[in-house]
Amino acid sequence: MSHPRARVVLAVALSVIAVIPAGSASGQPGPDPSPEGPPGIEGVWWRLEAVGIEGPIVGPPGEVVATFHLADSVATGADGCGPFLGSYELADGALTLAGLTRIDGTCPEGLPERPADLLPVLAAVRGYVAGDGTLTLTDEDGTSLLTFTAESPLRPEGSFVVTGYYDAASDDGLVPPLDPGSLSVSFEPDGRLAGTSGCGLLTGGYTVDGEAIGIGVQATGTADCPMRKRDEEVAFTTALGTAASWAVTHPSIGLVLLDEEGLARVTLRPQAPTSVLGDWIVKVFAGGGDGALLGALDGTKLTIAFGPDEDVEGSTGCRPFEGGYFVDGDHIAIGPVSPIGERCQGDLRRQERRFLAVLDAATTWSRDDESLRMFDPGGELVLDLVPA
Repeated sequence: MSHPRARVVLAVALSVIAVIPAGSASGQPGPDPSPEGPPGIEGVWWRLEAVGIEGPIVGPPGEVVATFHLADSVATGADGCGPFLGSYELADGALTLAGLTRIDGTCPEGLPERPADLLPVLAAVRGYVAGDGTLTLTDEDGTSLLTFTAESPLRPEGSFVVTGYYDAASDDGLVPPLDPGSLSVSFEPDGRLAGTSGCGLLTGGYTVDGEAIGIGVQATGTADCPMRKRDEEVAFTTALGTAASWAVTHPSIGLVLLDEEGLARVTLRPQAPTSVLGDWIVKVFAGGGDGALLGALDGTKLTIAFGPDEDVEGSTGCRPFEGGYFVDGDHIAIGPVSPIGERCQGDLRRQERRFLAVLDAATTWSRDDESLRMFDPGGELVLDLVPA
């Protein structure tokens, strides 16, 4: 990842824009801005509530959080393609955004049918209307494009994995850790800082005053740490020490630390859950003849529960099953598992056979706050689970 001399902020990816009629259509005039323009939109975290893209104004799904922030002529945010940044000019009720670029390169393939790329929409913004905790961005005709509500003030608290840090010895600017997940930082509510440096532990403290941050950190590396890891530790802790401000779009999304010039020095993402433990319901599984993802048959529920003693149990939709499993990092092996009770018949039997085959095929897993996903040796999704 190479982003030298860039002001960046990580933001939530708006993966799917759901069509939810809101009584207004794109192309219809939005609210008339006041002549002088309402004050107070800078320095506020704005949460996306409605989008107008070639159709009606729609609201994102309830679990999706997308935000927008303006401060010191820097505009930050994200969409389904990932985080972006740019500059802005604000005067007399007019707002223009310029130089909008993607932090992580181009927009990936496989986006939903309704475009997740919001940069063309933002580029068309020429004005805004704000009041009662809402912000609506409009085009030159006053048409409503994006509507936000004000978020509560945020603080850089929580545990994060480092995704990039500034290495002055590298021509690449921000570089990823040598080993993914080996660098981490935890900002405790009481001002303490802890983490890992790749060679050992981090200890220290931090102070926050609005968007300003000060970090004092010390690494306790081990003597037998390889030289390249020691160099990484020095570069990483140096980058942390240069942090003068911070930006975050939402506690569950990401954090960036910037130096006094507003240049990114450390980028972080929240630490994901590290266990498959719990009770889960199958959302979709590779139950089609060609591996197509299917839901459970009407009137049935596929479940699975991973216990702390490497025991697994659940339901195939018509009878329970039990067995064992083993996890090593992001690798998983499920089985053998055995159904219990009278044999299923017809479609239920076919569903059971395919579901158990999927469990046997799963070799890796990933998890976030919303779901647990499992993949086959080729990296194809075979099982998508949601908390029971």
